[in-house]
Amino acid sequence: LTISASDAALYANTLYGAMLDFGTDEKVIYSTIDKIQSKDDMLLVIKAFGMKQYLWGTRAAFLGQDFNLIGWFRQELGEKEISKIKPKFDSWGIPL
Repeated sequence: LTISASDAALYANTLYGAMLDFGTDEKVIYSTIDKIQSKDDMLLVIKAFGMKQYLWGTRAAFLGQDFNLIGWFRQELGEKEISKIKPKFDSWGIPL
Protein backbone atom coordinates (compact mmCIF):
# COMPACT_ATOMS: atom_id res chain seq x y z
CA LEU A 1 0.00 0.00 0.00
CA THR A 2 1.16 3.49 -0.82
CA ILE A 3 -1.78 5.24 0.87
CA SER A 4 -3.13 5.19 4.41
CA ALA A 5 -6.66 4.26 5.45
CA SER A 6 -7.38 7.96 5.99
CA ASP A 7 -6.13 8.74 2.45
CA ALA A 8 -8.40 6.00 1.11
CA ALA A 9 -11.36 7.46 3.00
CA LEU A 10 -10.58 10.92 1.62
CA TYR A 11 -10.40 9.58 -1.95
CA ALA A 12 -13.63 7.61 -1.45
CA ASN A 13 -15.44 10.68 -0.12
CA THR A 14 -14.07 12.83 -2.95
CA LEU A 15 -15.33 10.33 -5.52
CA TYR A 16 -18.72 10.09 -3.80
CA GLY A 17 -19.03 13.87 -3.78
CA ALA A 18 -18.21 13.98 -7.50
CA MET A 19 -21.13 11.65 -8.24
CA LEU A 20 -23.69 12.77 -5.67
CA ASP A 21 -26.85 14.59 -6.75
CA PHE A 22 -27.40 15.87 -10.27
CA GLY A 23 -24.46 15.93 -12.61
CA THR A 24 -21.16 14.14 -12.34
CA ASP A 25 -17.80 15.87 -12.00
CA GLU A 26 -15.73 13.66 -14.28
CA LYS A 27 -12.61 15.82 -13.85
CA VAL A 28 -12.60 15.14 -10.11
CA ILE A 29 -13.05 11.41 -10.77
CA TYR A 30 -10.17 11.34 -13.27
CA SER A 31 -7.81 13.35 -11.06
CA THR A 32 -8.61 11.24 -7.99
CA ILE A 33 -8.07 7.96 -9.86
CA ASP A 34 -4.79 9.33 -11.24
CA LYS A 35 -3.55 9.68 -7.65
CA ILE A 36 -4.18 5.98 -6.94
CA GLN A 37 -1.07 4.04 -7.85
CA SER A 38 -1.73 0.36 -7.18
CA LYS A 39 -4.40 -2.31 -7.14
CA ASP A 40 -4.12 -2.63 -3.36
CA ASP A 41 -4.61 1.12 -2.98
CA MET A 42 -7.71 1.01 -5.22
CA LEU A 43 -9.12 -1.94 -3.28
CA LEU A 44 -8.65 0.07 -0.08
CA VAL A 45 -10.52 3.02 -1.64
CA ILE A 46 -13.34 0.69 -2.76
CA LYS A 47 -13.52 -0.72 0.77
CA ALA A 48 -13.54 2.79 2.27
CA PHE A 49 -16.36 3.78 -0.10
CA GLY A 50 -18.43 0.84 1.12
CA MET A 51 -21.98 0.31 -0.10
CA LYS A 52 -24.01 3.44 -0.71
CA GLN A 53 -27.58 3.73 -1.88
CA TYR A 54 -27.87 4.97 -5.42
CA LEU A 55 -31.22 6.66 -6.02
CA TRP A 56 -32.76 7.10 -9.43
CA GLY A 57 -34.65 10.31 -10.01
CA THR A 58 -34.80 12.61 -7.02
CA ARG A 59 -33.64 12.22 -3.43
CA ALA A 60 -37.29 11.75 -2.47
CA ALA A 61 -37.63 8.74 -4.78
CA PHE A 62 -37.90 5.30 -3.26
CA LEU A 63 -36.20 3.64 -6.21
CA GLY A 64 -32.71 2.89 -5.04
CA GLN A 65 -30.12 0.17 -4.80
CA ASP A 66 -26.91 -0.23 -2.85
CA PHE A 67 -23.74 -0.17 -4.94
CA ASN A 68 -20.04 -0.16 -4.19
CA LEU A 69 -17.74 2.33 -5.90
CA ILE A 70 -17.54 0.28 -9.11
CA GLY A 71 -21.35 0.14 -9.27
CA TRP A 72 -21.52 3.92 -8.82
CA PHE A 73 -19.04 4.37 -11.68
CA ARG A 74 -21.20 2.13 -13.88
CA GLN A 75 -24.30 4.18 -13.07
CA GLU A 76 -22.74 7.64 -13.32
CA LEU A 77 -20.27 7.36 -16.19
CA GLY A 78 -21.04 6.86 -19.84
CA GLU A 79 -19.08 4.62 -22.18
CA LYS A 80 -16.74 7.46 -23.19
CA GLU A 81 -15.91 8.32 -19.56
CA ILE A 82 -15.48 4.65 -18.57
CA SER A 83 -13.01 4.22 -21.45
CA LYS A 84 -10.80 6.91 -19.90
CA ILE A 85 -10.38 5.07 -16.60
CA LYS A 86 -10.79 1.45 -17.73
CA PRO A 87 -7.15 0.88 -18.80
CA LYS A 88 -5.96 1.57 -15.26
CA PHE A 89 -8.57 -0.78 -13.78
CA ASP A 90 -7.68 -3.42 -16.40
CA SER A 91 -4.00 -3.16 -15.43
CA TRP A 92 -5.02 -3.76 -11.81
CA GLY A 93 -7.28 -6.69 -12.76
CA ILE A 94 -10.34 -4.94 -11.31
CA PRO A 95 -13.45 -5.32 -13.52
CA LEU A 96 -15.11 -2.01 -14.36
